[in-house]
Amino acid sequence: MNIDGGRWIALKALLGAALAALCAFGATAEGTDVVRVKGYVTFADRERLVIASDAKSHSTGRLVRLLHDDGTRAAGPTQFDEGERVIVTGVWQGTGKTRELIAGSIAMNGGTDLDEPQEPKAYDLRRGYLHLRRVRLAGRLGSVNTETDENDDVRTYLGIFFPEKKLHTACVHGDVSKLGLKPGCRVEVRGVVFNVFDGNGVAIGTQIEVSSPANVRVLAPAPVDTLQIAAIALIAVLSAAILALTAAWMRTRRKRRELEVIVTERKRIAGELHDNLEQHFAGAKILIAGALRVKDMPDSARTLLRQAAQVMANAKVEVRDAVLDLRSDDILALSPIAAMKSLASRLAATGTVRVRTRLGALPGKLAGGVQRDLLAIVREAITNAIKHGHAKNIAIVADPADRGFILRVMNDGEPFNIDEALGPETAHFGLAGMRERAVRSGMKISFGTKGRWTGVRIEIGGAE
Repeated sequence: MNIDGGRWIALKALLGAALAALCAFGATAEGTDVVRVKGYVTFADRERLVIASDAKSHSTGRLVRLLHDDGTRAAGPTQFDEGERVIVTGVWQGTGKTRELIAGSIAMNGGTDLDEPQEPKAYDLRRGYLHLRRVRLAGRLGSVNTETDENDDVRTYLGIFFPEKKLHTACVHGDVSKLGLKPGCRVEVRGVVFNVFDGNGVAIGTQIEVSSPANVRVLAPAPVDTLQIAAIALIAVLSAAILALTAAWMRTRRKRRELEVIVTERKRIAGELHDNLEQHFAGAKILIAGALRVKDMPDSARTLLRQAAQVMANAKVEVRDAVLDLRSDDILALSPIAAMKSLASRLAATGTVRVRTRLGALPGKLAGGVQRDLLAIVREAITNAIKHGHAKNIAIVADPADRGFILRVMNDGEPFNIDEALGPETAHFGLAGMRERAVRSGMKISFGTKGRWTGVRIEIGGAE
């Protein structure tokens, strides 16, 4: 059959009109005309249905309101499953995309399997071209807000970035708290796009309605906030450091207070020894000197008095050394070099002796106990050189050694026998005390050469 061009165009127009009529929902009457619409449910909540005419096309969605004529909720079932076929009887209201069917009754008509919802294009979604279409939207979650209306219906509003810098809202009908949604995670929602219209029926925005939490899926958890973790770790480290420093400061303060008490008591004892015993020694010396001037005194008694005078002189020296020991805390605050020079100048001032020092090899610091014992040994060595050797010149020399130094106290006085000096019959225990101090502080000490005392050699390997 031959059809000319004009007739063919007319035939195409007629076929298009017929196809449009077949795709429409029932009658197209407006106002109060009652119509029956068949289709399957693509979205349902307690007040609305979105139904489509067949399982292959999502372009013929229609909105159905489940209301009575007076505006109250319709009686009967108010929740439908997606894919259920229904027959809706009601009247149309509105025009264009704002057109909706006010349902008088809904009858079940079997079921169908729905196709997967389409993935929308950002442009179509933003422009409102997808009104009442089923979509699957995936993006980064920006916010989560939950509301409960007067009918105790829970709605959760998800702000989803799609694409990355465009925020869209998905309204989930239900509580999604069990899904563990957190801002920053990637989510996927399946629902129907609803346009938001102004008073003139112009779409001014879109919202994706999601029928239940089952249509929300977490694709990837929220990324770890490394900056926040680093800040928390830094705060924890600083807190621990502050606690440690506070504890150390409290321990140091407590030890300082204890040391202050000890130093104060030592100085008090030293003052009493100096003030009281010095007077007694001076009085005893005067008495002995007066007794020695007696003319008729037997030689044996005179000898004993001279020995007593010597014992008193030795005791005075020992007391003076003890006083210096008790007052040595001030000198311990000095560096080893400064402390050694201070000690040398003090001892040199007590007699006609010249003390020279070369102390460059001494370290900047020694442990308190080691420095105290070292100063005591040097003091005893100088005292012995003056008292027993009648020395005129004394040298204190420090030379470097392996992990430490060697200190020598040398004098030009008369040498004496070391074994005799260490014997108990001399009633003098200075050299023995020097050895005890050396052993206690881990020093090596030796006296003179070949048994004759010419000096003291102290080796320390534990300098700090």
